[in-house]
Amino acid sequence: MPYLKSSSKQALQLDLDRVTPQSPGELNYCITQLALDYLHTTAAYNYADLNAVIGVMEAAKQEFYRRMVVPYEEQKILENGDVYSARRPIDSTIVITRLIDGSVKLPANNTGDS
Repeated sequence: MPYLKSSSKQALQLDLDRVTPQSPGELNYCITQLALDYLHTTAAYNYADLNAVIGVMEAAKQEFYRRMVVPYEEQKILENGDVYSARRPIDSTIVITRLIDGSVKLPANNTGDS
């Protein structure tokens, strides 16, 4: 998450306060327009600029998930019970060990070339 100085946040917030998306489509439109506006600040954007936009969107997604979705899900688990506690969890170390020692084989068509 970018931690901007208060003065930068306040300046940006003035513009953001004028826009409140009312649907997922409107939210998508606003995010897309912000990304396009950012790209148009460069004379001719390149792969690095496009990659930076994707990286920012991914980081924002992960931060949103961590800060908003995880607490919501944790509360719902407390209220309704955990789905994962109903079944025995998979121990990935056993699966990896069996792949390494050869006791488990991957399907023949799984060449990794696809």
